[in-house]
Amino acid sequence: MNEFHTDTRLEETRTGGYRVDVSDRWSVGAGANGGYLAGLLAKGLLTATGRGDLRSLTVHCLAPGTPGMAELQTGILRRTLGHGDRRQPQPGRQAARRGSRRAGGRS
Repeated sequence: MNEFHTDTRLEETRTGGYRVDVSDRWSVGAGANGGYLAGLLAKGLLTATGRGDLRSLTVHCLAPGTPGMAELQTGILRRTLGHGDRRQPQPGRQAARRGSRRAGGRS
């Protein structure tokens, strides 16, 4: 298992989200690297949908992500295309938000 895989490990919560320990290994300047945060958010979507294919990914870093525990809140907006929305709240603020689409199979 490589460092990125280890540092993007998710733990499912009772509310349908995921708990993650944001590692300081990926910090750049004032906070966690945006690509690392995007990886965490993408992994949350892929885990929640049970699929492994993303069609697009957009991440808006609203504030520096700080190392420590965070919870990814899960919400599937539309099943046919797999629209997803992920927020990465940290104590007292929302550090990142992501919207994405994944290819959906037709029945």
